[in-house]
Amino acid sequence: MISLLGFLNGVNTSVMNACNAGLAALWGNYTATVAIHLAGLCLILPLATGQARLKPGAPWWSYCGGFIGVALVVCSAVGTNALGVTLSLVISLLSQSLVSLIIDHFGWFGAKKSVIGPRQLLSLALMAAGAGVMLLC
Repeated sequence: MISLLGFLNGVNTSVMNACNAGLAALWGNYTATVAIHLAGLCLILPLATGQARLKPGAPWWSYCGGFIGVALVVCSAVGTNALGVTLSLVISLLSQSLVSLIIDHFGWFGAKKSVIGPRQLLSLALMAAGAGVMLLC
């Protein structure tokens, strides 16, 4: 069941990138980013209202997701408009996989440590080869 969420995340990312790029092409990158985040806030605010319980002691970096989310929307809109949905996502997934391996290996941001082994390196190499083929064709 949890694996299905990973699949849905991939589906959502593809659709989101296409939607964000379309809005950015019409309104500009920064105005579209504001509109996109306001729409998300309107969706999540009613759901979060009953759960708002602030707890002290969260590490400073745990609040950076919002900043990173804004950068993600801008980068996806610009990249998707320039490269198309497929190439933009191929490059994004390759870099996401690489950085995720590094984060897990060192246990950064509270992630469970897992050593990078030959399987992970082979998988990354195959992904890079596939990305290279897609970029060249």
